Amino acid sequence: MPVWIECDDCGLEGTIPERDVVPGGGTRCPSCGERAFSVRRSGLDWHPDP
Repeated sequence: MPVWIECDDCGLEGTIPERDVVPGGGTRCPSCGERAFSVRRSGLDWHPDP
C-alpha cells in the first residue's frame, strides 16, 4: 500500500524521508520548512455507516 506525506502548511506531497538521528532533527518540508504533515495512503476502502 503506497504511503506518502503531505505538508499541512503548503500542501507539498512527497515520500517519507529517512530521518536523521540527531536531537532536534526530524522531517521538515523542503518547500516551506514546516514540520506538520498528514500521512496519506492509497488503496483504503471506507465503509459508510449502516
